[in-house]
Amino acid sequence: MSFPFEMWQEIIQKIPSSDKRALWSLSLVSRAFHSTVLPLLYFDVQITGREKQERFYEWILSNEPSSPASYVREYTIIINRNDIPCGKPYTHNSAALARMQHLRKLTLASKLGMPKNLSTGVILHSEDPSWSLPELREFEWDDYGVESDILHFLSRCPELESLELPEWEGTPVPTDLLPKLRRISGDCSTVLAFLPGRPIEELAFSTGGGAKNLSKYLKSNPVVAARIQTLSFAKSYPLSEFLKQIASTLPHLKEFRMALAQFDEMITEVATLRRLEKLVFLDYNGNRKVAKEARMLWSVRLISLYSPTPLGRGSTEPCLELWYSKEKILSQWRRGGDGTRLELVQ
Repeated sequence: MSFPFEMWQEIIQKIPSSDKRALWSLSLVSRAFHSTVLPLLYFDVQITGREKQERFYEWILSNEPSSPASYVREYTIIINRNDIPCGKPYTHNSAALARMQHLRKLTLASKLGMPKNLSTGVILHSEDPSWSLPELREFEWDDYGVESDILHFLSRCPELESLELPEWEGTPVPTDLLPKLRRISGDCSTVLAFLPGRPIEELAFSTGGGAKNLSKYLKSNPVVAARIQTLSFAKSYPLSEFLKQIASTLPHLKEFRMALAQFDEMITEVATLRRLEKLVFLDYNGNRKVAKEARMLWSVRLISLYSPTPLGRGSTEPCLELWYSKEKILSQWRRGGDGTRLELVQ
């Protein structure tokens, strides 16, 4: 007895897009399977190396029925050292990128291991003034080289909501650019470049420098500061002084994320954030097995340290979390029945 095809479709939809081998095998079963699997198979694409990039773009630009242009939602370009023998990596053909009209996340990553190697002015360059990425929501550039024409590229992304640039050394950013931007990630130079004139709600810092200038700006612009609800730090570095300088300017902060290594350094600063609803500690370098074995120890220490703070008061929702990585919660705590003490949820 064979399954109805509708049932197979349900099964296929349960396969994660990251399991490329399984999806590719299923795509070879039949034409019906092929058409069902394609959107999952090419939902997220990661290309490493110039030769693979060029072949992929040729396929994108072709008129073949199997072209994945309309299926790609997340696209990652990884640049190797061998890609830039002349200092100018070929990372994409703008015409090919423009074919991906449903692209929602674009990431440019580098394996170069040294800063400022991508400052070429050609990575996102396009001579065509009409092309755009109308559905792009997230753009991440994890290297320190910000190219000269990046503002022209960003002007082609009117729906962008999240921007990650480690630093900003470019020209002043027009205030009418990226009107829907909600999240900025980078150092203070990036934040100060893109914060004015935009409805920013989340700031994610990659370094702690420049806090004084940021604090000065937020104090001078209380309306801007009042919109910021989430603050996070990607690395472990001295945060106490940084937070002291900006905490008073963020009266509506609801969520704060930091490295687990700083769990006992920030109690005083956290206590000043009267409206804080959630505090998240991220164990970037931890071992999941070890972390589980130490779960009760962490629980006792965190409960003892953060129960006296205003964190999560007035709610029984989880207000303190320990994450093993950016996407995996290891433990959660919430206020107990009388609200005076935190208790372990999981």
